[in-house]
Amino acid sequence: GAAQPQVESPSGDFFRSGPGISPFDSLPMTVSPDGSMVCRFIMPFAQSARLTVDNLGSSAVRVEGHIALGQREWVTGKSMHFFAKWRVDHGLIAGGGDASFDLPYLCARGRGVLVGVAAILLNPTNVPTSGGNWWGEGDEKIWVDDDAFPSLFGTGSEDYFNYAWSRPTLFSHAYCAQPLNTGPGNRGFVANNRWHILDALPFKTHIEFYMELMHHSRTPEFSYARLACFYAGPGLRDDHVPITPSDVSQGLELPANWLPEAAGAARGAIFY
Repeated sequence: GAAQPQVESPSGDFFRSGPGISPFDSLPMTVSPDGSMVCRFIMPFAQSARLTVDNLGSSAVRVEGHIALGQREWVTGKSMHFFAKWRVDHGLIAGGGDASFDLPYLCARGRGVLVGVAAILLNPTNVPTSGGNWWGEGDEKIWVDDDAFPSLFGTGSEDYFNYAWSRPTLFSHAYCAQPLNTGPGNRGFVANNRWHILDALPFKTHIEFYMELMHHSRTPEFSYARLACFYAGPGLRDDHVPITPSDVSQGLELPANWLPEAAGAARGAIFY
C-alpha cells in the first residue's frame, strides 16, 4: 500500500548489469549470458505486493520471470521492506581538483540498513589509457544518524568497489563485481557493484551516502547513474524522484567519430 514504489530502477541497472547483458555471478545477484537475471534479496511484505514493468522505450518488449514466494512472519516494529532506488545525472562535467563534487546515492530518514550500491556510468573521455581516463579518484562519504563527520570516508571509488589503480579488468566475486567496462582503459560504459552484507550499514534515524566524482581529466557529457539497495521500516522518507523517459534515453551513446588523445599514460603517443 505504499504511495511510491519501494523498488524503482531500470531493469538492467537493478540487476547491476548496466546497458546490455554483462554476465557476472555474486551472492545476491547473477546475470547469465542468456539474459537471465536473478535477485536473491528477500523482499518482505505485511499485506500485499505489486510488481509492474514499464516500457519507456519505443520497441515492444517481452518479459518472462519468476517470483519465489514464501511464508514469513511480519513483526511490527522489527520487520523491514526492501528498497532499491535509482537515479542518474546526464551532461555532467567531470574533472579533478577543484572541479570535483559529491553525488548523492541515498539520503533517507528513518530506520534501516544499507545492503549495497552500484555505479553505472558513461565516461566519454578521449584519453585511451587508465592513467588519464580514470573517473573514480573521488571518495565515498557516508553520514549515519548523528554524524558531524562521515562515519565512512574512503580513499577513492576503486578502493570502495574493491579493486585499485583504476583497473579496467572485468571481475565478479561474492560481494563485489565489475561486469562491464568497454574501454579502452576506463573509457566508455562501466558498471561497478558493492554489496554491504558482511559489512551491512545500519542506521537508526538517517543516512546520507555520497560519492565524490573526481576524474583524471576534464570530461564533459559524463553520465553517472547510481543504485542504492537497503531495508527500512515503514515510514522511511528518502530523496528519490520518479524515473522519467529522458533519464533512460539521454546520454546512452558514446560520441561518434572518436579520436584518441595523446594524454595521460598515452602522452606523446602517435595514433595510427
